[in-house]
Amino acid sequence: MADGFASWSGAELLCPPLVSPGCYTLILAMIAGALGWLTEEYVEGLVYLGYLLVIFPVLGSGIAIWADSVARAWRQRNILNAGLAGWNTFSMIYNSYNAISAVPDAIAKLVEIFFKGRSSSKEIAMAFLVILLAIVALGGGIITTTMIIRATARSQSEGMALRRELALGR
Repeated sequence: MADGFASWSGAELLCPPLVSPGCYTLILAMIAGALGWLTEEYVEGLVYLGYLLVIFPVLGSGIAIWADSVARAWRQRNILNAGLAGWNTFSMIYNSYNAISAVPDAIAKLVEIFFKGRSSSKEIAMAFLVILLAIVALGGGIITTTMIIRATARSQSEGMALRRELALGR
């Protein structure tokens, strides 16, 4: 029963809450920029903040998926699991390298936005709006995940009830 738990939890349970805020951040950034609420600099800052909120948990779940695939390949020793472990190893290295490359730029941009001397009230308001929109995106990810988990639990319980009825011959 526990076999493959890390893959299941990583791929099915962790990815929606991690990816959804990133998508919501992009949508909110485009809307705020199009409506003139944020300048291009602040839109970019919002996207970077969304990236930083998502990248570390994504890498963490990637490590769990990678470790599970390597352990499974070691235990079962077949070509399919070895191929999956190889792919996950490549993916983990590639994603880690890209994160290491992008994170310093993202942090530098956010430091520039939030800690550079802001004189106008509009700039201060845009900085607060960036934080607010990032929180809204994170909340949207939590709501999306809750809905996915509840829908999955509901469909699983309905399927189990149907199998139980079929087994009892009703």
